[in-house]
Amino acid sequence: MSTRASAGPGGGARLGIWQLMLLLVTTAVIQDSSTVDHWLARLVGVHAWLPVVLALPLALGGVSLLVALADRHPHRDLAGILRELLGPLAYPLVLLIALVFVADAALTLREFGLASGELGFWGFTPFWVFATGMALVAVYGAFLGIEVLARVNSFVLLFMELPIGLLFTLFTVNHERLVRLLPLLPRGFAPVLRGTWLMLGVFGQFLLLLVLLAEVHGGRGRAGQVARRGVLLISAIALGHSVGPALTFGPSVRVINWPLYGQVRSIFLARFIANVDWMVVMLWVHGFLIEVALFVYAAARLLTTLFALRSPRTLIPGLGALALAGSFVVGTTAEMMLRRRWYEDAYALVALGWLLPLLLLGISLLRGHRRQPAPAPGGPSAGALPAAALEQGSRESAG
Repeated sequence: MSTRASAGPGGGARLGIWQLMLLLVTTAVIQDSSTVDHWLARLVGVHAWLPVVLALPLALGGVSLLVALADRHPHRDLAGILRELLGPLAYPLVLLIALVFVADAALTLREFGLASGELGFWGFTPFWVFATGMALVAVYGAFLGIEVLARVNSFVLLFMELPIGLLFTLFTVNHERLVRLLPLLPRGFAPVLRGTWLMLGVFGQFLLLLVLLAEVHGGRGRAGQVARRGVLLISAIALGHSVGPALTFGPSVRVINWPLYGQVRSIFLARFIANVDWMVVMLWVHGFLIEVALFVYAAARLLTTLFALRSPRTLIPGLGALALAGSFVVGTTAEMMLRRRWYEDAYALVALGWLLPLLLLGISLLRGHRRQPAPAPGGPSAGALPAAALEQGSRESAG
């Protein structure tokens, strides 16, 4: 196992469990408000809220599965758990997971670029200009450390995005009609099941909990409780994302590429505040930046543990450059990008976020690993300093 990775310029993260959870909420919500919202509207139309409701109990069970696995291996992050349970097979699997994380960052960069071009955010600015700018800022945020990233995200999410979301709700309520939710399931229940599967991929991003839980200090024992509250928060926001456009546009929501953006574009309060879509752009910029930075950092963290490196910082610039390069090949049109995002969420994240933890927990149970007691409140987390790091520190002190 590796030594504890420095999470910030001063070294030594002081990441709270709620800060980590808000990072996961941001990555899930940004996906739901853009590509997932698009796919749910296309699949289910005005009943895009049904997959969210059906996925909720499964997501609550899924995070309980992740927390149970973390409790059985309190001194290990995901890479450490894989090494402990799978031995040499862990190396190619961790490399694959890191590649999926970098691919997610690349898709996010491309997604923002194509959405910006299609919706005309930046006029005729070439894609590579703002993709490169976003990648540089995200890599810089990841390089500063997970603690800095979490603090900035918590401030923006709680004091800017949530109030703006409430304002949007008030602005659009006069345009919404319950009758637009009819007809009821004209295409049957099969599209609803496909949409539910996609939502499971969104919640599959909670796999990052196993990667980053070792960074949490004080409150790690509350991970299960906080994770379940995070799932409820994501579901509540996702319901708003799906119900709002359906109540505004009715069955025609199926042909709108970005339903939430279209709903905000319909707001007209007065001539001097007729266009408030810039607020959506601001929220998307923040969400996409956090997602790119978080997945790049998570990939670096996995590889740091796997190869016993001193710090993930040395890997972050290279992984960021790989994500930027990948953003130029993942899809040249919005339709291609949306389809690749479907593959990422509905296949890769479902496999990694659900099937992999289930397999690992089964192996852990068969090998007789017991659940460890939660650390004392206010003290360092059980996963903050692996045993190998303690041994190395002892040797250095003796020397």
